[in-house]
Amino acid sequence: MIQELNGIANLEECNNKNQKFERASFSVPGAENRIEVSHNTDSLTKKIVGIAVTTDDEDAFLASTISINIKGQEIFPTNFEARMLHTGQEVAPNKKYFIFNAPIDVSRDEIRIVYTDGDNFTTAYNVTVILMCFE
Repeated sequence: MIQELNGIANLEECNNKNQKFERASFSVPGAENRIEVSHNTDSLTKKIVGIAVTTDDEDAFLASTISINIKGQEIFPTNFEARMLHTGQEVAPNKKYFIFNAPIDVSRDEIRIVYTDGDNFTTAYNVTVILMCFE
């Protein structure tokens, strides 16, 4: 996967470091629910370089929104369309991540996620936010 990311100059400093993934998962009970999740990166994680959002029911993202803050910095604003951070099964695994222009330095820092279900989905489903990181 490192080879795939080398085209972005700011990620070159991550070469020769251990790649890892951190995830924050939560359940959404149904329509119009607002879920707030806090996740602290572990002490070995030094940089976050990308993010992906997955669900066990792709239709759930049609009207749902998400906001993500890292270390108190807004990365994706309130009411950002969750479907913009999700890719389907037709996309190769090494192409599924939204890659940041510059890595975000972290160490035991808080990731705050606010997810709001759109009003058109009435059954429960699960969402996972996956962070592409380096040690």
